[in-house]
Amino acid sequence: MRLRFLYFAIVLHVATAYASDRVQYSARVFHLRTEDDRAEWCGQRKRIEACTRFTALQVTARAVEENGAWRISANAQFIAMIALQDVSRYGHELNHVHDVEIAIDSYLLDLGNASFTTREACEQARADLIDTFEARVRSFVEASNLRRDGNPHPER
Repeated sequence: MRLRFLYFAIVLHVATAYASDRVQYSARVFHLRTEDDRAEWCGQRKRIEACTRFTALQVTARAVEENGAWRISANAQFIAMIALQDVSRYGHELNHVHDVEIAIDSYLLDLGNASFTTREACEQARADLIDTFEARVRSFVEASNLRRDGNPHPER
């Protein structure tokens, strides 16, 4: 596939309007030059002229004791691969990225506010977080697609 970086767009986007210590991401922007490229990246529906893939999903978490209670301290990172056939859709795709960033941050904040009486219970919750993180992020992506595009699976 022949993709070309958009030199006139932000290629690496780190600073966001919603900055969080818990979630970090970078965005990489690609120009989809052919219809085959668009279909490969964004699916067969012709009306879709841009899409974003969330890759390199990582979460790190540890159990920490605070005032006799155990809590999870977690951070996450991802790469948003924004593919554009129509470059005017960049802002829309970036809105999806921000939706996912905010959802992950809220999720990790909620987990961090939970209190466990034992280290073992906290470690189990930490392990569950790590095991289910990618599926959880997929649900955040689907929620953003539904909210902004009316379809949780735009490629279908």
